[in-house]
Amino acid sequence: MKYFEMENKANVLFGEYNGVTLPKRYTNEHEAYFSVRNSILMTDFSHYGMVKISGEDAWRLLNYLISADISSIRDEQLLYTLLLDKEGKIISDAYVLCDNEHYFLISEWMNSDAICQQIKKVLDKQDERGECYQIDAIASLTPDWRMICLEGPYAWEILSEIVGMDIIGLPFHEFMYVDEDVITMRVGKHGEYCYHIMGDEEKLMSIWRHLCTLSEKFDLKIGGVDDLKNIRLENPCWEPQVINPFSRCPIELQMQWAISYDKDVFIGQDAIKQRADNGVDQKIVGARIINMPQNAAILQ
Repeated sequence: MKYFEMENKANVLFGEYNGVTLPKRYTNEHEAYFSVRNSILMTDFSHYGMVKISGEDAWRLLNYLISADISSIRDEQLLYTLLLDKEGKIISDAYVLCDNEHYFLISEWMNSDAICQQIKKVLDKQDERGECYQIDAIASLTPDWRMICLEGPYAWEILSEIVGMDIIGLPFHEFMYVDEDVITMRVGKHGEYCYHIMGDEEKLMSIWRHLCTLSEKFDLKIGGVDDLKNIRLENPCWEPQVINPFSRCPIELQMQWAISYDKDVFIGQDAIKQRADNGVDQKIVGARIINMPQNAAILQ
């Protein structure tokens, strides 16, 4: 895997995410934080697992695998969902993209091989459930495909210079092709305009370089994967390192909105319905910072 263009590489801190080594921090973490909130932060998000599922029954297969109802989206739309185990506990969160005759399943916390293994488990047990899925292909897209994250209040503006004005009207949780094998999707977990660009490695490297040439004009900063952890203190989302020690139950985590209880059968359905009927003894309501230095302050 090639690294996207970067300055002062010797000063960049690297970390491993889903088996992929990526920059964890490029610059001062305070500068990265304020870029997300005030301008634009660009990050290499190539640790995402990306899998393409094709075939007549791809939607049925995925609808059994995920907690949300895939019938709620149409072509060029996507949804946020959970992957649950048989006990109704979260394995990972994910996005599903509906693209004509096939679907993309992508996850921040699972690499492509792990996603394919989850799908294979469903296929291996289809006879036990009296199912027969007509699937043409299950294709891991990495490492040939990469991902760039652009996040901040002016992310839409800099992207319009690259992909055209159509990006301005792209609704939340929809996507568009900007090339034959390059997709831009509007997503985000942190309360700002956020776009993920995924596609062919060489084409994304070209897009990265182009965006870098616009950095001064739009006050774009380059960040690492860990730079977004500070943002998640303000906009909590599912992050296993933080959440798992407390619970993996969607109800306890106040994430039942990501579950379609009344759809056809899905993994963990019986367990999570029983938990919902019986109620829970605890629910997450917030977090507190331990060992905060006295008189701590962040100055811009």
